[in-house]
Amino acid sequence: MPDAQGQGFRPRRSVLYVPGDNPRALAKAASLDCDAWIVDLEDATDLTTEINLHAPALFPDSYLPDIHLRLVLYKRIASTENEESLQALQEEVIDRFGGLPEPSRVLFKAAGLKIRAKRLGIRKIDAGAKGIRIEFVDKPPIDPGSVLRLLQSAPRRYRLDGPNRLRVQGDFPDAESRV
Repeated sequence: MPDAQGQGFRPRRSVLYVPGDNPRALAKAASLDCDAWIVDLEDATDLTTEINLHAPALFPDSYLPDIHLRLVLYKRIASTENEESLQALQEEVIDRFGGLPEPSRVLFKAAGLKIRAKRLGIRKIDAGAKGIRIEFVDKPPIDPGSVLRLLQSAPRRYRLDGPNRLRVQGDFPDAESRV
């Protein structure tokens, strides 16, 4: 196509939309020659369980410089459904790229916590330096008696904060202590 002055050709710009819940499509997109690609995570993310450890949880550029590979690995981590699969993926990453830096260890710990939390009917965990807030779904698959025993065992440390929220008081200085 000629440009506005009728001289030469302007290259077309291409944007590729990729479903984030399809690892093969993500891998294929990384190999295609396009100007940009957008990963659609709407269907790929698990909206039922959110984990916030208030600590970096990622693959640093210095550890894994290929952005496309990082995206594929993030998706694979997010789609693991059990701790065995997550452990196998962690071992694969270590075998391919070497020992994990701290933010990547936190990433795998957060993913493991998410798997365990989902089984307990936990919708959200917000873990900071001074405490942890846990929000359950409306009817979690846990024994209410065990929650009551926990509350009675250390009333200053554990308390209910509404009908489906548990608050844990304490000092949690790093991500390791928050998991």
